[in-house]
Amino acid sequence: MLILASSSKSRTALLHQAHVPFIAVPSTVDETPIKDALKAQGKTADEVALALALAKGQDVSQHYHERYILAADQLLTCNGKWYDKPRTVEEARQHLQELRGNTQTLHNGICLLRNNTVVYQSSTQAHLTMRPFSDAFLEQYLTERGQALLSSVGACQIEGYGMQLLEKIDGEYTAILGLPMLEVLEWLRNVNLLAT
Repeated sequence: MLILASSSKSRTALLHQAHVPFIAVPSTVDETPIKDALKAQGKTADEVALALALAKGQDVSQHYHERYILAADQLLTCNGKWYDKPRTVEEARQHLQELRGNTQTLHNGICLLRNNTVVYQSSTQAHLTMRPFSDAFLEQYLTERGQALLSSVGACQIEGYGMQLLEKIDGEYTAILGLPMLEVLEWLRNVNLLAT
């Protein structure tokens, strides 16, 4: 059975919806020092997302020998700025004000490991353009979603109310949710975890 190195609700939902048998095991990796070090070395957001996914996968792989481990990470950039998940609702407001009317890029790093060795790895991008929504809509959105926004990079949860923030999406929808499923399903078929 597949091990998902994550407790992300959106990633687990995507695997459940695709009828992929798996167990979710959160990684204990502290992402911040890895991200900061790689960014300081001049690594791209794609490279950092992949490195974070790999670190998570290797962490979980140590405890599940002979099992396939799927790990993923996602970063958001816009106009040269890197965004993390907001820590407060006020920070979510600031992020949304900065992203409003702009196109942002979601950088996904995904990897499949077995015995702490990479079997597959990939980087994908998706682009989201936020519409120039009003301050009134922003306040309504923040009031409605509140603390739930703190679990989403860019404070945009497009699987629900956050879809109203957007004007255009360019990329695979499941990649925006954190796991490019068409690619993942192909990997799982290739290693005989799913029927071909």
